[in-house]
Amino acid sequence: MNIEKYYTSKDYNLGYEYHHGVGVEKNEKLAFECYQKAADNYDHLLAIFSLGHCYQHGIGVTVNHEMAFEFYKKTFDKGLPEGTYMVGYCYSHGIGVVNNTQESHRFFQMAASHGVTGPFDVGRCFKPDSRRIFTKEKNLELASRYHDSANYIEMFKYFQKSAEMGNAFGTFNVGYSYAKGIGVEKDEHKAFIYYQKSAEMGHANGTYHVGCFYNDGIGVEKDE
Repeated sequence: MNIEKYYTSKDYNLGYEYHHGVGVEKNEKLAFECYQKAADNYDHLLAIFSLGHCYQHGIGVTVNHEMAFEFYKKTFDKGLPEGTYMVGYCYSHGIGVVNNTQESHRFFQMAASHGVTGPFDVGRCFKPDSRRIFTKEKNLELASRYHDSANYIEMFKYFQKSAEMGNAFGTFNVGYSYAKGIGVEKDEHKAFIYYQKSAEMGHANGTYHVGCFYNDGIGVEKDE
């Protein structure tokens, strides 16, 4: 796989920075334009996904739910689990497509098989193993609460519990915590290990960070 084509792009990174105001003044219009450029020039998965998000919420562009669904569907077609989940979400809420409960359940199930779950939505779709799915979500919910109350040690503990149960989002956040030293002593090698684990589960941001760590030699031997 060409890592640069699918997961790393200066245009995407710049779009992310403009979108969230990271190191630059927040500018949603420029964010959208950068995402568009990364998608057009590199077929960049996260940029394509971000375009769906922009069209859904009117970030730098007029709200267009049909276009949002189209971009989310493109990322599903390319194998992005987060895109799969959002296609299910669109079917569930009638965003850019006719509401279809059966289709929403089908896409939620596919996303869940790769460790991507939204707040209790997948748990409601599943009957088998619903207690296990609820527990995964509960750990993430508790981690989020502790994050909001700035209790980062407890936050890390529940992200770790979620990771131990095989949740890709929890695994990614354990990596992020190690990378930034949030709630745990900073350890870039452990950060890389958890990012890699989340990437193997299909988590797009995990894959992106693995590429960045290899590119910059963070926590792993540099490999350009």
